Amino acid sequence: MVSARSLLLLIAPLVASSAAFVPSSLPRTLSIDRTPVSSAVFITAPSRYSFTANVGRVPICLAAATENSLAETELVGDDAAYFSLKEQSLGDWTKFSVATGTVLAAVAWAWILPSGPHGGDLFLESIQSVMGTTDPAVTVFAMLSFFAVSHSGLAGLRTYAEPVVGARAWRVLFAVVSLPLALSCISYFVNHAHEGTQFWDVSGNEAVHAAVWIANFVSFLFLYPSTFNLLEIAAIEEPQLHLWETGVTRITRHPQAAGQVLWCAAHSLWLGTSTALAASASKLPLMTIQ
Repeated sequence: MVSARSLLLLIAPLVASSAAFVPSSLPRTLSIDRTPVSSAVFITAPSRYSFTANVGRVPICLAAATENSLAETELVGDDAAYFSLKEQSLGDWTKFSVATGTVLAAVAWAWILPSGPHGGDLFLESIQSVMGTTDPAVTVFAMLSFFAVSHSGLAGLRTYAEPVVGARAWRVLFAVVSLPLALSCISYFVNHAHEGTQFWDVSGNEAVHAAVWIANFVSFLFLYPSTFNLLEIAAIEEPQLHLWETGVTRITRHPQAAGQVLWCAAHSLWLGTSTALAASASKLPLMTIQ
């Protein structure tokens, strides 16, 4: 049977050859103790586990706790599927329900409801005014590009803003900006996806239909584990840095962005319109930024 140590030696060169395995904010968000102990640097992270990084050899090496089989090896990173009902608090979930409902109601009123200030309409009109056209392909590309810059920009400022306003307050601000912009982009795409120039039509091909359905299904799996800890996402629990040892994050640094690209590719293939292609193209800068 292959030991955990042998397995780590086999995968170490693969990990070392890809920067995608390393969170880009690692040096800024973790405190490092440079005390030389077996040529390793110990990283302190807000987690239930400890981590070690081997400088000059492997970006991050999750050292095995035992020489037993992988199934019996103790995790030293975060388990993406970890959830314990016993650790849940009714009070926390009540706060989550109230806070989430309040934020969504406020966004709905400010952005889309007739009784509100129609923020969504103002956003759409501003985009089309700046672009000088109402063409759906140009509009959806500009809307999604604006969302990508805003979303990724706020994520990039997190390291500097959290010490000033706090992790919870920054998470709320992040959501208040991202949610309405995402809502506008999604609703516009749904309403105009079939418009624009029709480059091809494969809607009668059963094989393509099956492939697209499977690709869409898989793309939603990439939302996990980022959306698993709902209490942390809603800032009921203080947001923390996670180094996932299990789940899809082992093979992609930003599962949600990868899932969106897969979703866009499937929809572009099925729809074949300039609007769908423009929406997909707008995801490329997002992947580059992330």
